[in-house]
Amino acid sequence: MPLLVTTHPYFINTVKPVTKIADLKGLKLRAGGPVAGASMRALGAVPVGMPIPAVAENISKGILNGSAAEWNVMYAFRIIEVAKHHYMARLGTVPLAVLFNKKRFDGLSAKARGIINKHSGEKFSRKFGDVHFAIQGKMLAITQKKADQKFVFPSKADLAKWDDTLRPVIDDWVKKHPKGKMLLAALKKELADYRAGR
Repeated sequence: MPLLVTTHPYFINTVKPVTKIADLKGLKLRAGGPVAGASMRALGAVPVGMPIPAVAENISKGILNGSAAEWNVMYAFRIIEVAKHHYMARLGTVPLAVLFNKKRFDGLSAKARGIINKHSGEKFSRKFGDVHFAIQGKMLAITQKKADQKFVFPSKADLAKWDDTLRPVIDDWVKKHPKGKMLLAALKKELADYRAGR
């Protein structure tokens, strides 16, 4: 597999200010999938499934109160123009992959396969992560300088409450997925190894 990564963590972007979990109660937010939807319900919001290109228009019409997103999405789909309040608590990521058809790959010359193998996998994924992280940081800094954009960065106590509120969503996923326990344990190990520099 040439590339396997995720987006930057999504956060909450709304028309009206959100300063705590209770402020999310009843808000109609665009959710990008069942896990995001379950997370929003746990937080008290109402998840709405909708193609991302339609989100800004539906926020401007009052059909949606906001959306979870990261900066690339916010700017590419002009959500930034209508949802100017940003509650900076993490609400998951979206997995991304670059795949190669095995039959097509096997049909390439040995030289071509070698080049792809040399620059794919973990090396390509780490490069993507470095570039993507830098872009997100730059876009955050640009947005923070705009007078009409308002930010709330939750305290450690608020983030702990956020994690506690979302923990049942993870537990439910683990129960329902046939390999849930194994996958969660593998993820935690990878994170621990990465954070320890291994």
